[in-house]
Amino acid sequence: MRTKQEQNEVKRRLLYLWFPHFSIERYKRIEIDKRAKQDDFSGVIIIQDRAGRRVVAASCPLALQMGVAVGLSLEDALAACPNLLVFKTDLIADQLAIETLARWCGRYTPLVSIDKANKGLGDAGIWLDITGCAHLFGGEADLLSNIISRLTAINWTAFGAISDTPGSAWAVARFNSGVTQLIAPGEQRSALSELPLSALRLPKNTVDDLSKVGLRKISQLMLVPRAPLRARFGKNIRLRLDQALGTEKETVSPQTLHSPYLARLVLLEPISNSETIKQILGHLLPQVIEMLVTRSLGIRQLRLSLYKIDGKVQELKIRTSEVSQNSDVMLRLFSEKIDNYLLDTGVDVVTLEATETDVIQYKQVYLNNESETSELKLSELIDSLTNRFGISSVTLHSLKESYCPEHSEMVWHAISNLETFRTTQKAQRSLDYFLAVRPLRLAVPPERLSSILVCKRGRPKNFQWRRNNIQIRRVNGPERISPEWWYMENYHLTRDYFRVEDTQGRRYWMFKEFIKKNHELSHWYLHGFFA
Repeated sequence: MRTKQEQNEVKRRLLYLWFPHFSIERYKRIEIDKRAKQDDFSGVIIIQDRAGRRVVAASCPLALQMGVAVGLSLEDALAACPNLLVFKTDLIADQLAIETLARWCGRYTPLVSIDKANKGLGDAGIWLDITGCAHLFGGEADLLSNIISRLTAINWTAFGAISDTPGSAWAVARFNSGVTQLIAPGEQRSALSELPLSALRLPKNTVDDLSKVGLRKISQLMLVPRAPLRARFGKNIRLRLDQALGTEKETVSPQTLHSPYLARLVLLEPISNSETIKQILGHLLPQVIEMLVTRSLGIRQLRLSLYKIDGKVQELKIRTSEVSQNSDVMLRLFSEKIDNYLLDTGVDVVTLEATETDVIQYKQVYLNNESETSELKLSELIDSLTNRFGISSVTLHSLKESYCPEHSEMVWHAISNLETFRTTQKAQRSLDYFLAVRPLRLAVPPERLSSILVCKRGRPKNFQWRRNNIQIRRVNGPERISPEWWYMENYHLTRDYFRVEDTQGRRYWMFKEFIKKNHELSHWYLHGFFA
């Protein structure tokens, strides 16, 4: 692992991918296959509502050749080309699609970022920090050629550029006449000199103001002194130029922060067999565990990422209730998920990442201690059930010292709080006598009883519940319960509880409100059921 000083000395290399027809091609991948069998179309456009008018926001190359330009009204566009396929803008779907594509680009480097500053409709961009990654693909030129060819194979039009700075890679990819280019280290000035000022990511009104004084290319802007340029146009122009040339630092934040405990395998040919994926998992898992063993860490969550050839990424995750370095347990948990996973397309890159780790505490195991063996079996059972049915489906219930029934129980997610649950179970409680006469199941919330007959001493004699008239044979109570002062609620303050038994032997737990706010009438409620 490099030191901070060594990291700063490493020359950063970034790849920018520009998708000029991203929204159009997203619709093509989804909608056109459905309609092409029924209709003949001449092009695809995307429209947007502007001041009550429907105008063209994006147009495919075929429609552009027929005169359907961006900004044209929908009526004029259909008059020029009647067989157009028309879609409305969907910014949310575009955002989800570019995020999916950015995750797929993680097959080349874990540091991937979406160009969020892009304000244009219809196009999109992605940054990839390929520092130290290019040699894995035969060099920068081969890496750039590989990613462009793969994107083209899955029907994405993309142009790319590699440079030392994000600004120069952005400018060359978008304004180099659709030619993919690799800028040598330190050659940003010559690569940017003949590009227009729009390549510096300046606002349109700033570019128009600069063109009025005769500044139209970046080479002309480089010759202008800083002081008068800043006094007239502000500091943003020189800031963007310095960022593009590398004299001013610019950070690119990755979309997903990856754990340092990650293992990757790039396959020569795509695979679509679950057994092969299990074999690859068995190859990657010891690598991840070896990284953790040297730091006395264990696994709490693992993520297996399968990069498909169709531009999508499938992620499989497992969690463990205890910190573990047992590869057999991990393989068994993953095998259940892989067997239920349908591989519709081939996978050519597989990564395994320990997304959640913790310090592992080794325990002395005694040969004659059966409780430790049972605890181990319990944790394995919780792991299996949770990874099969979900975290919220497997819970642990423990008692809490509170006289208020609603607050006398805590519910834990079993896989995240097994150790906490064991600690609370060992604690001594002062309410054991009271808890012995509590019902096994509570009605949440308490069910109000609309009709009840009360004898002279205030005890219930019969009541109606869920259209059933229930006759009471035996009553035990009242037991007055008041909540803690910090749990004072609006609807129930102090209650008188009764344990009652009907003529069929069924036992209920019911209460009457003792105090009601605002002098309202008190009501009876059914709150629980005994065995």
